[in-house]
Amino acid sequence: MARKHSLLKELARFPQSGTVDEMQLSSGVNIVVGKPNTGKTKWLNMLDYLMGDPGKPEDAFGQDLVEKYDSIAALMSIDGEDFYVERKWKERGSKTKVYVDGNAITTVDFQHLIMDKLQIPLLNYPKGNPYEERNGLS
Repeated sequence: MARKHSLLKELARFPQSGTVDEMQLSSGVNIVVGKPNTGKTKWLNMLDYLMGDPGKPEDAFGQDLVEKYDSIAALMSIDGEDFYVERKWKERGSKTKVYVDGNAITTVDFQHLIMDKLQIPLLNYPKGNPYEERNGLS
């Protein structure tokens, strides 16, 4: 199986008012540096939320940023195929959706889409204790 290459090209946060915060990224390893308490970890928390975190944005990166920003978006590429991904939390009905090139899908469907594009098989495993007695099984 050929290796797939993924690249996060750009990350942007859209505030209610003012200028958009953008982070340009390049191929290879990107290092985010800065003074303590300047928002480096919040960028990563917001990226994690963008990539399909099914929880609430308040839990992912804090109430202060939920109030300040309306959405976060990224321009991504997998083997040269570019697509735009966005999460919105102020638009009605959008908190549980990921927008891929403008089309709304569930967070689970987005995770499956990324795994499929990267050709990583999904693993399913039984829930619970495997040593526990189950109904209908010997």
